[in-house]
Amino acid sequence: GGAGREAPYKGRAGAAGALVARNQASFARLGTDMGLSSGYRSYEQTLIRRVSKGAIAASAGQSNHGWGLAVDLCPSSYTGERGAWLHDVGLVYGWANPAWAHRGGGGSYEPWHWEYTPGVAALAAASGR
Repeated sequence: GGAGREAPYKGRAGAAGALVARNQASFARLGTDMGLSSGYRSYEQTLIRRVSKGAIAASAGQSNHGWGLAVDLCPSSYTGERGAWLHDVGLVYGWANPAWAHRGGGGSYEPWHWEYTPGVAALAAASGR
């Protein structure tokens, strides 16, 4: 019914709140904000990205960025001490670098790409993917 179709939208609201909480924790622990290089992408932006980046970019309508459930981090946020901390506590805030984005994970190696896991799971359940 309707509740299943609403799940990704509810996930997007949770993603924003969790991202703010994760940033506040990062600032408290490390003294700096997380650097984001990309966040939400509209359908049109996703189309353009797919043309310019090819298969490394998701098709329009299939991107977790387009659902507001993914962000790309600046290298200073996912490497070194900050990156180690982020990997240790990311899931506490519902955010993870998905398995497919790890070296040998079955997709493009994208250590910068982080997804809000409860929202991505809700989207997968709602869409059957």
